[in-house]
Amino acid sequence: MKDKELLKLVKQAKNYDSKAFGLLYEQFVSKVYNYIYYRTGSFIEAEDLTAQTFLKAFDAIGKFDGQKASFPTWLIRIANNLTIDYFRLKGRRPEVPIEYACENCDDCNLEETVLINAMSDRVKGLISGLTDEQQQVMILKFNLHFTNNEIAKAMGKTEGSIKSLQHRALSKIRKILEEEDG
Repeated sequence: MKDKELLKLVKQAKNYDSKAFGLLYEQFVSKVYNYIYYRTGSFIEAEDLTAQTFLKAFDAIGKFDGQKASFPTWLIRIANNLTIDYFRLKGRRPEVPIEYACENCDDCNLEETVLINAMSDRVKGLISGLTDEQQQVMILKFNLHFTNNEIAKAMGKTEGSIKSLQHRALSKIRKILEEEDG
């Protein structure tokens, strides 16, 4: 979606045009869902928190200021705040049962699924050793392809601190991998 189109939809949504907001939802729901899923590790919680994110966004759309952050950055900030609240209330991160991996898959290969889950678990294991802020930076940067500027706005930090968090996270992961290789 081009910037002009996005700005037009946001302007319409600010006037509580539900059709415009629906188009914004369709455009950004997968990014919000993926961000929350990577943070929680739960399909169910990701669906629930994604819905809450868009409800909050719809309620607060009149307060959205495009000068402070882009619309997707603003959504991720809402999602991040809800995820933080989720962890405060729930405590530990739940495990995702393997049954969910093939839930809606007609062409599912169990061996392939197990291998993908093992690789995913490996990456999650490496990332879980990072601080919450480092995890957020890694997810936004490498999974959702946000720029450092967008990450900074979503997290309420400077671009320099985002670069620093990313550098420390990558250094920590590199160190862990080097120790494992011996």
